[in-house]
Amino acid sequence: MSDEELIEQARFIIGRYDHYYESVNTKGNLYLAINAILIGGIASSYSFLEQKLKFTSAHNLVIAGVVILCAFSLGFTILAINPFTRSSSHPGNVSLIFFGQVASLEYRYFARKFRKRSASLHLQDMLRQMHILSIGLSRKFKRLNYAGWLLSGSLMLLVFLSLYFILNGK
Repeated sequence: MSDEELIEQARFIIGRYDHYYESVNTKGNLYLAINAILIGGIASSYSFLEQKLKFTSAHNLVIAGVVILCAFSLGFTILAINPFTRSSSHPGNVSLIFFGQVASLEYRYFARKFRKRSASLHLQDMLRQMHILSIGLSRKFKRLNYAGWLLSGSLMLLVFLSLYFILNGK
């Protein structure tokens, strides 16, 4: 493949990574909303439900477990949706693609470097950015996965507690 074909392929892959970053943010927003509803619902209705249902220590422990799991899920979700702004850690590798490094450059220097850049150097920069983006994306998905498991655990505890009260006629 020529450099131009490889650049086009890299552009396509970076576009796919952008789509995956958007999906992390969309799922993260959903997790944030569900966790906020659960924590807010428990906080606002706890005293009413405690009087009505006569919570025992075990019930309080399960409710505390739900809130703790939701809080950890919120933490992992926030970590997952935070922007990934890392670029190359090599001081000599100035990226003319990564917005953080472009913004740190003086305009004339950036424009001069960009205009005289070869296709080969541009390809290397794109490959470096692909690699860095994939590292960030992998971290985001791992954190979102943890958040999802924690949220699932809190929902299961809440379902079991609800079933307990329904089956015991309270």
